[in-house]
Amino acid sequence: MKVTLILLFALLLASCGNDFGSKVVGGNLSVYYVDSSDKLKAEALAMYWRENDLISGEQQDLQLVNFEDGYELRIIAKTPKGVKKMPFNERKLLSTLQGVLRDSIPLDGLEIVLCDSNFKPIYNINE
Repeated sequence: MKVTLILLFALLLASCGNDFGSKVVGGNLSVYYVDSSDKLKAEALAMYWRENDLISGEQQDLQLVNFEDGYELRIIAKTPKGVKKMPFNERKLLSTLQGVLRDSIPLDGLEIVLCDSNFKPIYNINE
């Protein structure tokens, strides 16, 4: 009985710690958004990902965060340790994607940020 209570308490703490906001789900893609007024933008991001064949066979998680000076699109990196050593051509592709998203959604001041599995920023492609 004591072990069961400890396990339930641990699960409760774990579930409370992973609040990434509301989300839009489509297949293997989840787009989280923190501000409820950004739901349509999150849906537009999900549609863009689907229409441009950016959804892979594995689960992908994105988070849209609204700041005073613009948006961050946080993308969970598959291998967070190697992100800072990303080849130039991959950074250029992310930069191109960022520009296209700014124009097509529109997301003023959008910056793509690569994150760990808890959406903690690791690398901003603009820095």
